[in-house]
This record gives sequence, C-alpha cells and structure tokens, in this order.
Amino acid sequence: MNAIAEKLHLLETVAPNDALLASMLDKVLGAVADQYRQKLSGYHNKLQELESRHGMSTDAFLQRFEAGDLGDADEWFDWEAVAALKKEAERKLGELERAGV
Repeated sequence: MNAIAEKLHLLETVAPNDALLASMLDKVLGAVADQYRQKLSGYHNKLQELESRHGMSTDAFLQRFEAGDLGDADEWFDWEAVAALKKEAERKLGELERAGV
C-alpha cells in the first residue's frame, strides 16, 4: 500500500463516523476544485491574450496549427500547450463537480 492509500485508510479507520469523514473529504476535494478554477482563470486570460494578439479564436488556431499551416514558432507551441492544459483542467473540474464538489 502506498503512502497516500495508507493515510486514506488511517483516516477511514480513525474518523468517528462516516458523516465526519465525508465532510473532511468534501473539504479537501473542494480545495482541489478551487485550485482548478484558479488555473482555468489563468489559462482563459492567457488564451484571450493570444486570441486578441493573433486575431483568431483558439479553436481556429488549433485547426490551423494541427493542419501545419502556421509553422514552428515557439508561440504556437505555447498556445497549443495552454489550450491542452485548459482542456485537462476543465475535464478534472468537471469530474469534481459531477461528484458534487
């Protein structure tokens, strides 16, 4: 058993009742969700800046980038990376929100 699993098992073992354990886990998951919301805000701002600077939406950029129409400028790779990070953060936040966090 790894260290995290051991800590979760210990918490489950020592919590006086399931309601308290659920409440504690909700707080931890809520903090994680808040971190993803903050990251999303930063990604959104960066993408808006890139869209404004280049006069195209991120979706349009990704289509052109993936088609090879834009070349190899570092900024294109940065834009693609931020878009991917945003998508992954949205996915993870969605999972948390579907779980009721």
